[in-house]
Amino acid sequence: MEFQLLQATVVLILGLLLGWGLASFKSTKDQKTSAGAKESSSYLKGLNYMIARQPDKAIAEFTKLVRLKPDVIEIYLSLGNLFREQGQVERAIRLHQSIILRPKLDESIKLQALLDLGLDYRKAGLVDRAISTYRQVISQQPEHLAAYRQLEQLYEEARDWSAAYMAERKLLRLTKSKDKSVPAHLQVQIGRAYHEQNNVKEALKRLKTAIELDKSCSEAYLYLGDIYLAQGKLKSAISSWEDMVKLGINFSCLAYSKLEEAYLAQNKYDKIREVYEKVLAKHPADIRTRLALAQYYQRLGKSELAHEEIKSVARLKPQNQLVRQFLLQLMISAKGKAMLTEYKQLFGWLKLADIPFQCEKCGHQTLDSPWKCPRCRQWDTFSDSLS
Repeated sequence: MEFQLLQATVVLILGLLLGWGLASFKSTKDQKTSAGAKESSSYLKGLNYMIARQPDKAIAEFTKLVRLKPDVIEIYLSLGNLFREQGQVERAIRLHQSIILRPKLDESIKLQALLDLGLDYRKAGLVDRAISTYRQVISQQPEHLAAYRQLEQLYEEARDWSAAYMAERKLLRLTKSKDKSVPAHLQVQIGRAYHEQNNVKEALKRLKTAIELDKSCSEAYLYLGDIYLAQGKLKSAISSWEDMVKLGINFSCLAYSKLEEAYLAQNKYDKIREVYEKVLAKHPADIRTRLALAQYYQRLGKSELAHEEIKSVARLKPQNQLVRQFLLQLMISAKGKAMLTEYKQLFGWLKLADIPFQCEKCGHQTLDSPWKCPRCRQWDTFSDSLS
């Protein structure tokens, strides 16, 4: 979201600079002064360097320009953002603060300077100041989408999940969106915070609210089962994880190992095979489920059945290296303990739980939390690396 706001800022500033530049060109054409020619030259070079993402050179040109045109605020805005982009956050903060303090400043320019200052504070790690700055923007323009988006992200960074939830609800109202996936995730985080405080009743309430908001919120089912299990309510835990799998929602495979252990504790281990077979009846090309079924057969010593499952996966994904590794492991397992030990020493041992999910936005990988990417800070951007 910071990148989106930065993009919007750059577009606005380029527009302002373009407007000023056209006026400068006209002035230069009319007056034909050497000063006007220098202004136009620095303006064009700075603009080209910004577009080419060469901030050092853009800074040099705009620094020349402010000496020639000290009253053009748009140039200072550009410089401040370029300073931040280069990691010179303190300079960016001072510059944006100086703009805001100017008397008789146009309201749109002041709001833009405040938005940019919020980005400066955020990059500097001054979360409280950034939040205060965006609240100031909202006090002046109550329906400012970019400010609310930044606030929601900042509240998440501060782990103030309730405030993040309220900001997200406001965003949904302003954009008239019916997508409740992010509010559901935030309710899960509120529930987890309550659970950490040993407030189980409120934690369960929040997780159930998350499911009411978004029935496909796999994170809620998963954690709900964990809480029930911690309470010794094994049947309730199983029910939550089974619901997750029955719905066929994203990442329901994360419940497989939990269900296996739970069924084993009930002496009903064979029930997990029924779960896998029901999933595959609806989704025969589900690779993770076929691999899980293969491992189930392998643990029972049914090597031929395991081998058949792996071969079916290999036919579905013949170029997938992880699938090939699984097949090789099973083949070696069938050959005897000596070869199996040698393989483990040489290559290690790959488990289904070790195969990561990958963020489609930035490429970050995770094994067990494919809901919010910690790198690009976006929700629901992960996909299965086996797909």
